[in-house]
Amino acid sequence: MKNTKSCPKCGSTDIVRIPDNPNRHASGNNIYTSTYTLFGKIPVIRYVKEYKYVEVKFEAKGVLFHSASEPKEIINKYAKEGYSYVGFIPTLIDAHGGFRRIDLIFEK
Repeated sequence: MKNTKSCPKCGSTDIVRIPDNPNRHASGNNIYTSTYTLFGKIPVIRYVKEYKYVEVKFEAKGVLFHSASEPKEIINKYAKEGYSYVGFIPTLIDAHGGFRRIDLIFEK
């Protein structure tokens, strides 16, 4: 990544370099925010994934609810862009426990 300026896993060029104290020995996979070794230690995650959230709304049609946009079509669209479907989060639930809105989660 140092020479190519891109992530070998996803190809992203949005890379953040966080400098550390060059005199610190055996820091491992940690970033230190304090001069004390046991305090202010942040573990480094080697590869950070990119997540996208896509809202799907469910509308009333008589006594049934249907989605305004087909979730399968959305999943296929993002799969073509290199994302994997991870799951969903209900973001609006009606008084009877039915999902009215969900966010589909994708990762790359």
